[in-house]
Amino acid sequence: MAIFYGGLAQVIVGLMEWKKNNTFGMLTFGSFGFFWISFATILVLPALGLTKAPGPVDLAAFLAVWSLLIFGLFICTLKMHRLLAFTLFMVFVLAVLLVAAQLTGSSLILHLGGFSGLVAGLLALYMGVGQVINEVYGSRVLPV
Repeated sequence: MAIFYGGLAQVIVGLMEWKKNNTFGMLTFGSFGFFWISFATILVLPALGLTKAPGPVDLAAFLAVWSLLIFGLFICTLKMHRLLAFTLFMVFVLAVLLVAAQLTGSSLILHLGGFSGLVAGLLALYMGVGQVINEVYGSRVLPV
C-alpha cells in the first residue's frame, strides 16, 4: 500500500497537477508520494537483510525534515479553504508527534500521533470523495 497507493499513485497525481500548472498540488502529492516510497524502503530493506534498520534518532531526523515541508505546505493552505488547512495542520501535528515519539520512546505520544494521523486521513478521504461526488452530481452535495 505504501509503495503503490500511498506512493506511486500520489506521484502520478502530482504529475497530473504539474500538467495543470498547479504548483501546490504537484509539490504536495509528489512529495507525499515520494515520502511513502522512501519510508517503505527504509522499513523494507532491513527486513530483507539489505541494510541496517534505522534507529529512533534516524527516523526522527527523517520525519523532522518532512515536518518542515509539511509546515510550509500548511502555511500555503492558510490562503485556501479551511478544510484543507485543517487537514494539513493535522498532518503536521502527526509528523511532530511521531518525531517526539521516536526521540522519547513514549507510547502515549505515538498513540496521539496515530490518532492525529487517523483524523488527517479521514479529512483527506472526505475531501477527495466529496470533490468526486460534487463533480458527478454537478452541484455542491458535500461542503468541500
